[in-house]
Amino acid sequence: MVAPTPVDPRPGPTKRAVFLARSASTLGLWALVFGALLTGNTFLCGVLVVGLGALALVEYLNMLGDDDRLAKVIRGWVVVCGLAYLFLDYRYWSTASKLPDASPAGSGLVFLVPAGALLVSLFGPIDGRRTLERVALPVFGFFYIPCLFSFVSRFHAISDDQWHRFVLLCLVMTKFTDMGAYITGSLIGKRRMIPHISPGKTWEGTLGAFLFTFGGGSAVFAIFQRELGSYIGWHDIVILSLIVGLGAILGDLVESVIKRSLGAKDSGKMLPGIGGALDLIDSILFTAPLMYYYLVLTNARPFP
Repeated sequence: MVAPTPVDPRPGPTKRAVFLARSASTLGLWALVFGALLTGNTFLCGVLVVGLGALALVEYLNMLGDDDRLAKVIRGWVVVCGLAYLFLDYRYWSTASKLPDASPAGSGLVFLVPAGALLVSLFGPIDGRRTLERVALPVFGFFYIPCLFSFVSRFHAISDDQWHRFVLLCLVMTKFTDMGAYITGSLIGKRRMIPHISPGKTWEGTLGAFLFTFGGGSAVFAIFQRELGSYIGWHDIVILSLIVGLGAILGDLVESVIKRSLGAKDSGKMLPGIGGALDLIDSILFTAPLMYYYLVLTNARPFP
């Protein structure tokens, strides 16, 4: 006779406890981020971009859970290249004469990452689909995290003087989207949006998310209108609220798909109530590129 599986008598954390833990983590991190962005400290901003991007990549690779020797070598290669990409890309955009295209160093690593991973795989036996997955999943992580997160660095191409305020605008709008969806969904959310991916997301929460996005963007633009007014106007804030709001929601859903596929609840435990670095930047991976290309395509970068 098989003994029944023991049930953990300890209750899970309440919504209030989760909210307080999330709030404490968020406030502490925002104090650091705001300090870097409001002062425009290039070095500290670079540390945040490279550090958070590298941590998120490591968390994603750890979620893959493959302890095979070749898999470890491939994951190590991807981490080294991802760290180098984030560092070199940030250094390029923050110091060189810039145009809205990829940096030479980044372009080289885009080739080296899959090429190196495939080269390592040649030294192992063919094991059906697992052989491809051993290469494809880590390489996907490189494109998903360092390549997308590096768009935060590219706001230097919009303005050398105001880049940190554009990053601040992007981050505030992104996080207000997340906050709006969470608060509105918790209070009045009834109609589930995509329950098989994220059971907690509701259509009411999505509407609240867009309203919060506009509110956060309006606040930042009102405070820095003198500095940002030469590049964008109030009509851009309205359009960006829709673009950034949609990008933030999609970014969160994409990470939910990845975590569910890999059987993980959180990407890590770095931030109580939030999870890991990837849980923190998942929305920014989509909103930063969308805002950057909107600014470039609408000629927000002034002509000399």
